[in-house]
Order: sequence, then C-alpha cells, then structure tokens
Amino acid sequence: MGNNVKLIQIELDKPRALRYDFNAYAAFEGVTGKNMFDLPPRLTATDLRALLWALLLHEDKTLTIEQVGAMLTPDNLAAVQGALSAARAANEPPVAAAAPAAEGEPPPPAASL
Repeated sequence: MGNNVKLIQIELDKPRALRYDFNAYAAFEGVTGKNMFDLPPRLTATDLRALLWALLLHEDKTLTIEQVGAMLTPDNLAAVQGALSAARAANEPPVAAAAPAAEGEPPPPAASL
C-alpha cells in the first residue's frame, strides 16, 4: 500500500515541506489538547504555531515549538496560512458517496466534516 500524503513546500528558515498526516494530527493534539477535526477556520497564534510545528516534525524530530515560532514573521504569515490550507486541502479524504436509499425510505443525511 502506497503512502499518498502530499507534501506542500514552504520557505521558512530554509525550504521545508509540510506533511499533513495522522502523526501530525496526534502531535498537534498532544500539545494543544484540541481535536484536529474540530478546529475553527481561523486559528489562534498558539494553534497556528503548534500546527506548523506538527506538520514539520517529519523532517526534524528535534524541532521545538519555540523554534518554529521564530520562523513565523508578519512578512510570511499569509504564505504560512496559505501553505497550511493547501496542505489540508491536498490531504483531506474524499467524501464517500451515500448509498442509495431503499425504495420507500428517505435518503440518508449528507455527511459533514
């Protein structure tokens, strides 16, 4: 079985690649106590820094959140937010098609993420 995680390139302190996978989810949840699947569309500075850190850990397990925070600047914030959004969009699971309802039964409700 192949690994289908798509890396998103970003320029921080050096060229880096964001990896949006379940290891990153777990790392983020471990430091924030928040569920990755319940995040609001706009992240706090603390959550944005923690998410970026979690997505970079695959490259360097010794990275600290503070080191990643030092990579964030007002000049690159929009690019970082765009890269985080692109990484999430590139790696979201496909939405499964609903099974057709049996005759006489109402269709199942649409799934929401």
